[in-house]
Amino acid sequence: MRQDPAGPGSARNRGLALARGALIAFLDADDLWLPDKIALQVARFEARPELDLCIGHAVNFWSEDVPLDRRNGGAALLSSWPGRSCITLMARRHTFDKAGGFDPALAFGEDLDWFQHAEDAGCISEVLPDVLARRRLHERNLSRLCPDESREAVLRAARVLVARRQAAAGREGRR
Repeated sequence: MRQDPAGPGSARNRGLALARGALIAFLDADDLWLPDKIALQVARFEARPELDLCIGHAVNFWSEDVPLDRRNGGAALLSSWPGRSCITLMARRHTFDKAGGFDPALAFGEDLDWFQHAEDAGCISEVLPDVLARRRLHERNLSRLCPDESREAVLRAARVLVARRQAAAGREGRR
């Protein structure tokens, strides 16, 4: 199915609407899953029926078309990181009923925002120690094309998290 460009949140929501499986996973066109990603995550869901979502680690890699002099960020950029990102996510379909879909208004950080909604909804999660995906770095990555907007998305997600936690603490204090 084709849809006019409307941002990553909108695309993910469209995928959710069309998906028919009990488990949902996302793969962006420029990223790669490692061969055992699906098997490792399915095994966790089978072992833990209460599990709502599962993520693993990811590693960045440079696309061959990026000239060496444009590859900035150092070794830390290419090291493994816990993938609180859609490229390592696998979730039960009902998790999206609990946490909601992705905010289509967010051009950046829709995945950070969604993970926070999932946490706020009480979704049970697990982080596998395995590297499950490779994120391709190229000159067309949204975060590279618009670094200020990308940085602002992370800051916005952090502000939302702080505000939610303060509101929850306030509700707890009134009980």
